[in-house]
Amino acid sequence: MDDEPILRVRNSQQMSSSSKYSNIFKFGSTKTTSYYQGPNVKIYVDSQKSGRKDTKVYELPRNLLTQRSSYFQAAFNGNFMEAKKQELHLNCLPAVFDMMVQFMYTGDFVFPASAEASPVLKIDVLLDFIILSDMLLLGSNDTAIAKMKELIKKSASSLQPKHVREAAERLPSGHELREVFALACVWPYIVKQNSRQLTRYNSTPFKFAMEVGELECFASELFKAHMKIYKDGNYWRNSCSGYTKTRDGRMRGVDIFSSDELKPPRGSAVDNTSQGILRGPSYVLLSK
Repeated sequence: MDDEPILRVRNSQQMSSSSKYSNIFKFGSTKTTSYYQGPNVKIYVDSQKSGRKDTKVYELPRNLLTQRSSYFQAAFNGNFMEAKKQELHLNCLPAVFDMMVQFMYTGDFVFPASAEASPVLKIDVLLDFIILSDMLLLGSNDTAIAKMKELIKKSASSLQPKHVREAAERLPSGHELREVFALACVWPYIVKQNSRQLTRYNSTPFKFAMEVGELECFASELFKAHMKIYKDGNYWRNSCSGYTKTRDGRMRGVDIFSSDELKPPRGSAVDNTSQGILRGPSYVLLSK
């Protein structure tokens, strides 16, 4: 039997695109398991977001899907219509499901070429991927969360209100990504709230203000994130500079996702210790 897992992809216009996946999912014999054997099922994928009517059809090993996802396990092995037809329809972007197929086969994924144009597009696609992962009951997705943190670290301003809103509306309370977004918004919020006590302040509006006002869950998560850094950081604010210090008087730049000590990002929210110059809110996502 062929050692390569089976993957066929086509759309409703008879587009033959299985060849472009042949290199992505190629495994050696040591990687071949029963997941890739047995009957295939069909997944029909389209999205209201895309505004296109074309449906992309995937033929994938049922064993792979049901072993990776409790959602697929219930759909294809339960008492539902999908189990009888061995077909299922998903409302998501085909590019996002492409990433999901990569992840189920390899444990990792690459961004589609269409998302390479800007960090905002990458966050768009990755957020959709994490939402789909949650819907398919894949469990905690450390790979995707780590990629999201890295994206925000590299381009803090790329996190947009639409991302916060969609995460709040489509992910369950307590989801790790919602906490990540709240932590990413903490310093812009703190700087704005304490702007009068800083020497010079660039009065850039807090761009997530509408989300705080309209999304009670996000307001609560932002408050929890605020309290978390007060509790874990044990810091006090210097009214001249806006910097925070640990109780021993030292100031350290760190990543609030992984450490207990923090300060505002150098070169962004508070640029100069002595002058207290603010160059506009940014995010506390720093490297040690």
